Amino acid sequence: MSDSEGEFDTAELSFEDRLRAKQNETIRNLNLKEKKAAKDASALKQQKSTLIANKADEAAELHKKNKNAPKEVSSKAYVPRIRNVTKQYQIKKIESRDPRFMAATAGKTPDAEVDGYDFIKDMRKEELGEFQERLKNKDLSYEERAEIKRNVSKLNGAIHRTEQAEMAKKIRTEFYEKEKKLVAEQGKTPYFLKDSDVKKIMKKRKIEELKESGGLDKYLEKKRKKQKSSQTSLMPTTRRSK
Repeated sequence: MSDSEGEFDTAELSFEDRLRAKQNETIRNLNLKEKKAAKDASALKQQKSTLIANKADEAAELHKKNKNAPKEVSSKAYVPRIRNVTKQYQIKKIESRDPRFMAATAGKTPDAEVDGYDFIKDMRKEELGEFQERLKNKDLSYEERAEIKRNVSKLNGAIHRTEQAEMAKKIRTEFYEKEKKLVAEQGKTPYFLKDSDVKKIMKKRKIEELKESGGLDKYLEKKRKKQKSSQTSLMPTTRRSK
């Protein structure tokens, strides 16, 4: 073998040795080509995966995920048939709370909870007085005056509803106390008030109060005008053609 060229001197070899050397050289060349092809394929695959990853990053940057969006999982990942959803989403167990058996409300009646918010009624009355005082100011603009009037109307409605609810509650309490006595003493069948019965009693009491104060005529006149206006609004404005 020549040191300069790095090849076999085939002149001194037999035919079989020359054939074997030729085969070895062919195999060596094939191995080099295969290695080169595999290397090129690996480089191409790496380049392709890098390109796909870059495109995915660009898409993620363009489309901002919502914080409430579901968690994205690769489609190649194995998904078990049975999942522990409670552990995955950390669902808290709902604990039932019954105020009848709680230490905070032990020994309290249902009315005690309502009575604890009596200060709201006083606050509304104070706020109503402040708004009515502000309405006396003649320098108010049209928008400011309209806003104050809306607040006054809203507070008047809230106070009226609270007073009506208190009156209805008082009527029911008085009625049931009398009913209990009659059931215990005379064996009477108990009667439970309906909402319509409570409204009738409230109306009767209001008329009695107006009679005593002398404002019954004014109340009835106002009610008559309101009823007349509602009937007038239902009347057709034009005559129907035959």
